[in-house]
Amino acid sequence: MTYMGNVSYWEGKFKQRELKLLPHEQLLETDLKYFPSEAYVLDLACGDGRNAIYLAEKGYQVSAIDFSRQALERLQYFAKQKGNNICDKIKCSCIDIDKEGLGSNTKQYNVIVTNHYRLSPRRYGELERLLLPGGILWVNGFREVPEDNPGITDTDLLRDTDFEALQHCCRRDKLGYESNGRKFVRYLFQRVE
Repeated sequence: MTYMGNVSYWEGKFKQRELKLLPHEQLLETDLKYFPSEAYVLDLACGDGRNAIYLAEKGYQVSAIDFSRQALERLQYFAKQKGNNICDKIKCSCIDIDKEGLGSNTKQYNVIVTNHYRLSPRRYGELERLLLPGGILWVNGFREVPEDNPGITDTDLLRDTDFEALQHCCRRDKLGYESNGRKFVRYLFQRVE
């Protein structure tokens, strides 16, 4: 995974990006109906926080993880700009999930979110252990290589087989959709035990 898993690429991208928070993922807003209220959320590959901040504004306590220090610094900056104690609702950790896993993290969450990042399929079993019974795993990403971004390849596309390590989650929903000419897929799982 050259594009999605390349730390130096993302450090440079976040360093050069305009200091402006991107809008949260619209489908995440639509899918909040599946999330328990007042939940603990783990946002994996959170980038500079567009979804973490949105969820914190909705009242969730968020653990935000990314492998880019630049991204996490931007997230903290944006959270401070929002005020309303948003900073207090977000805990940031710099971890390369695909290489290191989640380490000694034993906290469990009501919701785990990963957006526009294809996590290594072997990590889903580990994620499942961090999901409370009844908890939601929300995964959103590319289903086709977009013509306007040559950095994304077939190895970055989500597939049904990515989730074979999930043993205690059932798929509640799968939604293929388009946004700005790009094709995405969103998976929604729920832990059943």
